[in-house]
Amino acid sequence: MSVSQNPCLACNIGQDCCNRLTGLKVSEAEFQTHFQHHADRISVLKTGKIYEISALDEKPCPNWEEQCTVYDTRPVECRLFPHTIGQVVEKEHEVLLTVHSRTSCPLKADLRMSESDAVEMTREFGVNSYGSNTAIRVKRETGIAFLQALAHRAVKKLSN
Repeated sequence: MSVSQNPCLACNIGQDCCNRLTGLKVSEAEFQTHFQHHADRISVLKTGKIYEISALDEKPCPNWEEQCTVYDTRPVECRLFPHTIGQVVEKEHEVLLTVHSRTSCPLKADLRMSESDAVEMTREFGVNSYGSNTAIRVKRETGIAFLQALAHRAVKKLSN
């Protein structure tokens, strides 16, 4: 899909996406390429090798100016949407990533890729972030993992 075919161009509701960027997970390379020069417009939380980007004051992504200015090279998690990378659990020689597609985006059905493609793209994100020598496991966030993720996000929002 090209940037001109992106259905998000017609959207005007405040989702946790381009229109209200909160908690976007990016690799160091993605951060350097797409976000480092926007330091005055974002908050950055670096945990391990993952950068979590949020726009200040619940504003749109700094790369969003009536359309995505980095669409052709956008970060993996942007390409994943409406799937989202959930938890990142780093162990000694292994990283566990979870992925889910819970969003109230009205365009979810138009944007959604297959579960297997989402898992593979999340694995790609893990390899890009941690290197090919680290074992990357990806799980769909369901059941207890879903509840744990919700609790984690609630605590995080309350602490901000």
